[in-house]
Amino acid sequence: MNFDEKDQQLAYEALEKFKAEEEQNRNPNNNNRYNNRNNNNRNPHHNNHYNRSQQQQQQQQQHPHHNNSQYQQHQQQPHQQQQRSNYNPRHNQQRQYDKQIRNDHNYYQPSHLNQDVRQHPYQQNSNLQYNNYYYNQQQLQQQHQHHNPQYKYEFSDQRFAKQNARVSSHYDQKSNTPIYLRRKSRIICLRNMNNWVKSMLIQEFTKTGDTVLDICGGKLGDLQKWEKVGINRLIVSDISLESLRHGVERINPKLPGLGFHTTFICCDCFSPKLIEVFPKKTKVDVVSCQFSLHYSFRSEESARGLLQNVSKVLKQNGHFIGTLPNACYIVKRCKELKSNRFGNSVFKIEFIEKEPVFSAFGSTYKFYLEDAINLEEYLVHMDILVTLAREYGLELVKESRFHDFIYNKTTDQANIDLLKRMNCLNHQGLIPVDEWEALGIYNTFAFKKITPDLDEDDSYEDEPLKEPQNKITADDIIINL
Repeated sequence: MNFDEKDQQLAYEALEKFKAEEEQNRNPNNNNRYNNRNNNNRNPHHNNHYNRSQQQQQQQQQHPHHNNSQYQQHQQQPHQQQQRSNYNPRHNQQRQYDKQIRNDHNYYQPSHLNQDVRQHPYQQNSNLQYNNYYYNQQQLQQQHQHHNPQYKYEFSDQRFAKQNARVSSHYDQKSNTPIYLRRKSRIICLRNMNNWVKSMLIQEFTKTGDTVLDICGGKLGDLQKWEKVGINRLIVSDISLESLRHGVERINPKLPGLGFHTTFICCDCFSPKLIEVFPKKTKVDVVSCQFSLHYSFRSEESARGLLQNVSKVLKQNGHFIGTLPNACYIVKRCKELKSNRFGNSVFKIEFIEKEPVFSAFGSTYKFYLEDAINLEEYLVHMDILVTLAREYGLELVKESRFHDFIYNKTTDQANIDLLKRMNCLNHQGLIPVDEWEALGIYNTFAFKKITPDLDEDDSYEDEPLKEPQNKITADDIIINL
């Protein structure tokens, strides 16, 4: 983050103002509203109904030509608007639902870019360096040096070599389950609903003719979604070579009538290795990272590596979309239960530490899901992600919990029809309770690249569609491990 002298001065002024307000709050005389009526130096945050009424009377006296009837009509207008809005029963239902969601799930949600640690829910349990810059000048200087956009970090291949090998081996050993067996899965509604959410997200932010980078999309689980949108080119990257081979097997039957070209890259997507082998002079319109971004929060280094890769390959005004676990919901459940784990018959989340601290990076938990990959995952605090992304020219434009996303998207009949065709509901037309609870763990997100890349090699070319690919083999996979 950028911190100049003006920012430092504003920060210290904010701290002094806060101390002054706290001192006034400790004064018992300030708690008596009648003692503050004629106090010109009273705290503006302690204005009461009497003071507001007195100010309104003074304004009327200062304006002799003020029309009292117009004033009364103006005061009644908000109530009339509220009565008209109450006429729509669905609008009332939406407001009540949103209020319930805020009270139920977002109690621990910090506001985006809230730099004041006094309001941060994790201040007692974590060392969030982005939220501590009010306190001393030395720390300000250190953060300025560390988070300056000109700062070039050095990614350590050796640091994550063992972890990458373990993740890759875990996915390589996972067999490619046939479709007829997947349909018999106990969590079939959950799986299909996840796919439906991804379909809605892809359709919202992808246009016909776009170039797409699918990060951690090795098995091409979203191939049909990209085909439906009508993209021009697809670049797939993944750490697992075996998953990419499964993706090659999946795409070959659709060739040559697929309509777009596909490139496969095997590398650590959270490191500069992706850029090293990325197609030259190629920029993408959309970067998709589905159910994988949280793996990058094993460290700040990896998180920055992912965001730098995204910003590097994304066109200006392009979008970075995806899905990830909702850290606020996970923290809330653990705090309510006073435990390091929770779950139901479908899933279970258990933190490595008996008393988790929910730190900014490397906060590890084990996620168990029926018929799925069980790996260590990491919390992604949304305010941290937004702060880091902004340093790389990425601005958050949309964020939604899965429950809210599903509710909003099912107002369209076409989306409801797709939901039914994808068999997201059981034979009773419902989603089992445990699977619905599991859906509540996740969030959707969408960032937009608002700044151009100023590097010298920033030039790119929109390649026209080449001759159709007749066949892709495992030898066509670009490997940079």
